[in-house]
Amino acid sequence: MCYNVMKPDSGRKSFFSAGKPKKLPAFYFLVVAGIILMILLFKWFV
Repeated sequence: MCYNVMKPDSGRKSFFSAGKPKKLPAFYFLVVAGIILMILLFKWFV
């Protein structure tokens, strides 16, 4: 299931375009939350 990520290009393309829409949102939301937190902290301290 998740072993497609290990492959260099074909795995990444299938994972992002047509692959597993059930497991992608959780990871995607984690990344977006991390980016938003970094931006907020950067604006707060600068």
